[in-house]
Amino acid sequence: MKIPGTIQVDLDGYWAIMEHFGCTADAEEDPIFKRSIDRFLDLFDNYRIRATFFVVGKDLTISWKIKLVEKIIKKGHEIANHTMNHKRSFSSLPTHEQTEEILSGENIIRKLFGIKTCGFRSPGFDAGPELFEILGENKYLYDSSSLPLLLPSFFRQLQRYLSVNHKTNPTYLGNINYKCLSLRPHRPKKNDGTRYDLLEIPVTTIPCIHIPFHASYIIALKSKGFGSIILKTGFALVQRVNLPLNYLFHLADLADPIHDQKIKGHFGITLRADEKLMIVESIIKEILKKFEIRPTYHFAN
Repeated sequence: MKIPGTIQVDLDGYWAIMEHFGCTADAEEDPIFKRSIDRFLDLFDNYRIRATFFVVGKDLTISWKIKLVEKIIKKGHEIANHTMNHKRSFSSLPTHEQTEEILSGENIIRKLFGIKTCGFRSPGFDAGPELFEILGENKYLYDSSSLPLLLPSFFRQLQRYLSVNHKTNPTYLGNINYKCLSLRPHRPKKNDGTRYDLLEIPVTTIPCIHIPFHASYIIALKSKGFGSIILKTGFALVQRVNLPLNYLFHLADLADPIHDQKIKGHFGITLRADEKLMIVESIIKEILKKFEIRPTYHFAN
């Protein structure tokens, strides 16, 4: 019997990647968004996969991007909320501003497509205790903002080193006041010891050692020569402990190569699209051997 699993895709375009590395870019001019969505849809069609796509509301203010998201919906995939503006240091924002980001993203999806989103991910896996209150009050079924890591500070410093302005995002990969190392879907605890109705579905990291092995890391490590080892180790340990899988892709994983010194720290961004397609397709084949893949709302239920 196959283990339950879900596949998620973050629709972070060129402008969002530039902001991650301390730069800015026009959301209208977005080669990553323009090329990668169709590639993911074709791949998922070929393997009869229904996935969950996390969309940023800002991209839904642009007509050609709306048409691409409509195509995702028509193919039977789930749309989930990735905030309105993909702001950095999300958990450090005042509660009312976090709420506004979540509800504005939700409302533009509802207005354009008639869909009430039931899933959410914060930018940069940046979850804090307030997030669950907000999502619970607004009847969300699940959140997928946690990326369980043993040493998030290492990855924060790496991001600082790679950024143009060399500034640390202190809550990138999660607020220090909320540290989640649970790899299994669970209902987060409230301060009084009771639990939220909301289900937290962490992005799967490698059991025991808690290092990431989602596609962006594998592509980056592949360019350094050891992505395959990490990938095989990850899937082997996930299967050994019978862990439900939440596997994450980003649009850049199937993007054309971008040669821009401002984002040179995005390892793998200069790889050819056909090279990345081979890696992504090999990951999907490996997933389908052992996991029964469903959209995340179905997986949560």
